[in-house]
Amino acid sequence: VLRDDFYVASHRFTWEEHKFYQSHAGRTLDQDPRFSDSESVPRIIFGIWSGQNDMSSNRKRGWESVQRLNPEIECVLVTPSNLADYIREDMPLHPAYDNLSLVHRSDYLRAYLMNSHGGGYTDIKPARHPWLPMFQRLDESTAWAIGFRESGHLWIGDLPKPIGDLPRRYHHLLIADQAFIMRPHSPLTTLWMDEVNRRLEYYADDLARFPGNTMGDNQGYPIRWTGILGDVNGGILLRYHKHLLQDPRLRPEMENYR
Repeated sequence: VLRDDFYVASHRFTWEEHKFYQSHAGRTLDQDPRFSDSESVPRIIFGIWSGQNDMSSNRKRGWESVQRLNPEIECVLVTPSNLADYIREDMPLHPAYDNLSLVHRSDYLRAYLMNSHGGGYTDIKPARHPWLPMFQRLDESTAWAIGFRESGHLWIGDLPKPIGDLPRRYHHLLIADQAFIMRPHSPLTTLWMDEVNRRLEYYADDLARFPGNTMGDNQGYPIRWTGILGDVNGGILLRYHKHLLQDPRLRPEMENYR
């Protein structure tokens, strides 16, 4: 059993550095001097379509809903044709990026965009509410991110000990990875981006031999579905859960979006 409701209800989670320092989520990095928890979050919402493949009518409907509900916020769909506009000279893409599956390119870019630019990110799914109130709520706090509550342990990747199943057990403390708003350069986004780059460095040779297709399900492709998102974020979000805000209005429609 991954989750014991009584245990979760009766025990408040505390991140203890000495217990988790050997995990990827427990590493200590220098704080980025550009980070501020008091400046306004950039008023931008990023979506990502990482390949040259056509977007389905449902996907187009989803992105159009984001634009329609947020007329006062810049909505940017990042595609191969404009990706270079959002790559910073001091933060180049990892050389293995082009060998990732299209799904994993999206996973990589959401980490990159949140760390280097900040603002909002959403999957290409229909939005249900305007995002401006959530931007304002984050601005009025010193939190680092706002998102909707993670809905269940099955969405969180398996993690090795010492973290193990703790992010799954305490998933109610986390935010989901489908839609959120983040401050750039925070300890959370810095560690997230650094760990994704570390994993790409590990997989680089195998990615060169077996580049990914759209879904990453081709023979030889070395990274599993949750390898550079769910397997990374669960522990990091748990470590920094006290710096997160939750708001159900950020949850997009989860049905019939493809």
